Amino acid sequence: MIAFKKGAPSFPSRPSREGVAGFQKKYHLFRSHLALVGKALKEHSGIPHYGYGGGNLLPALYYFFGETPQIEAILEDDAAKDGIFYVNIPTPIWSVKRIHSLQDAAILVTATNYQRAIAEKLVAQHPRTILAPLPVC
Repeated sequence: MIAFKKGAPSFPSRPSREGVAGFQKKYHLFRSHLALVGKALKEHSGIPHYGYGGGNLLPALYYFFGETPQIEAILEDDAAKDGIFYVNIPTPIWSVKRIHSLQDAAILVTATNYQRAIAEKLVAQHPRTILAPLPVC
């Protein structure tokens, strides 16, 4: 989506065909996908559960889950965020350097705006499970 660009203003010649019904369909797909991700997290018991990515959208993601995902910590590449918490989220943010191996872990990508890049990065570390909160369509 582009808000501004140089040159003459251009507007779409007609509104989107999807409208409200299309938005509602995609919203329900999003909510049902989050429910499946939450269920998958619960089914992977006996192994460590981590989130990956402590960005600005994290509180919004937790809001849409409806309940706090049961993860040990949210791993973050930015070492300056190690040990901090968001006010409304009980899960700590840890530097990824605290964890020596992710091979026997279930990882929930919690930085939704970098979901694809984080998933690609995690594949090289061979975790048992990578869970993506946004449906890939």
